[in-house]
Amino acid sequence: MQVIQVKYLSATNTMGVRLKAFSNAGSLTEPRKCDLDFSEQAKYLAERYLIEKTWDGHCSITGQGTLPNGDDVFTIGAK
Repeated sequence: MQVIQVKYLSATNTMGVRLKAFSNAGSLTEPRKCDLDFSEQAKYLAERYLIEKTWDGHCSITGQGTLPNGDDVFTIGAK
């Protein structure tokens, strides 16, 4: 089973707050959007990740949870 993990990245001197989606296939990072709560933006980013990794036509998000470290995780499965 494949999962997409979404991590909150704190601001640095050169970059603002960001969210990073990643799996074995690579990563995708975007700035934190203040108009969405973390879980909403995390799911949106995970869906974008599926499209960018060309899994969109074959897979969809089947579940969502939160890891003990606070990261959101999304399971994906065949459509």
